[in-house]
Amino acid sequence: MITIVNMKNTIKRQIILVSMILLRIISMTAQDITFTFANAQITNDGSDDYYDVDVMLQSTTDFKLGSGQLYLTYNTAAFGDNISANNNLIYTQPTGSILAEHYSTFPAYKSFIQNDNTTSRVSLAFQQGLSEGVITTNNVITTPKVLLHVRIKFIDVTQDPMIAFETGAVYLDQFYTACGSTTNTGLADCSVAPGIQLLNDSFDSSNAADTTAPVIVLDGDDPQEIIIGSGYTELGASTDDGSDITIDSSEFIDAIGSYTIYYDATDIVGNAATQVRRTVNVVAVLSTPNHTIEDLSIYPNPTRGKVFITDEVNKVIIYNISGQQVFVSNEEELDISALETGIYFAHIFTNKGSDIIKIVKE
Repeated sequence: MITIVNMKNTIKRQIILVSMILLRIISMTAQDITFTFANAQITNDGSDDYYDVDVMLQSTTDFKLGSGQLYLTYNTAAFGDNISANNNLIYTQPTGSILAEHYSTFPAYKSFIQNDNTTSRVSLAFQQGLSEGVITTNNVITTPKVLLHVRIKFIDVTQDPMIAFETGAVYLDQFYTACGSTTNTGLADCSVAPGIQLLNDSFDSSNAADTTAPVIVLDGDDPQEIIIGSGYTELGASTDDGSDITIDSSEFIDAIGSYTIYYDATDIVGNAATQVRRTVNVVAVLSTPNHTIEDLSIYPNPTRGKVFITDEVNKVIIYNISGQQVFVSNEEELDISALETGIYFAHIFTNKGSDIIKIVKE
């Protein structure tokens, strides 16, 4: 009787296990996944050129992702042979991507492995780290989400990258739903509740070409203030992909007024950035004084005639409140008795730099 009872319990557990697996299979069979590329861009880090692209994943039915393996092909004339072995491939999981998910500091996915499959094809694989019960929400949905990011270094940036998904039959259906019990809050244990292999996957490589225009970011202030007589000082700008910037400052003249500087950039494949402009205001005195020379001063101040500068000067230019130049000298002793009563600004140039000091003429 004991043997019969044990056999019945064993059969019962097997039936329950098979039923669970069948239910999971039935619930997933209508699900198709699609891989696409996004944000393809040729970038430069100051010394090397790279091809950057996000791999996107979406599904006809929301679900929690398990393990997976993806294959990409590429042009060896652009990148060389065996890009993984030659350290020309960087496979990452950027913040916000599916593979970057963490729960209580533990990664939901692990074992990010890249391998050369052939001289012109590379494999990108990952494993599930935490059980399905830990992954709180469906992370593959009906709209595309970033799965992973790929960066490949060029050996010849003039060549067509020809990045594409490998769609040969042997390379398909390499992704699974999350494994592990929905009540398990630890590491993935797929022995009791294995993930389901996802069939009918499809691949769209049409967005692999770089159609992303550079983005120009200005350095420094906008608007920029320049003291009259100082000449134009370019504060600089950069692009997000390292493309060169053309700067047009031809409108600028060293006179009180407001001027526009134009910034343009075009990447290596001809994508043009949206033009960025900086306003440059030439003023008599900075709206926010920036005293750069320690202990530099003018005395007496206010004054009725002569003033003295407490440092050796190369040149002093005095402007009235309207920004008009009214006095020039290269001496530390200045006789401004001929100036009318009012407020003036002395632009002082020394070997330590330049500074602006307000003078009150009584």
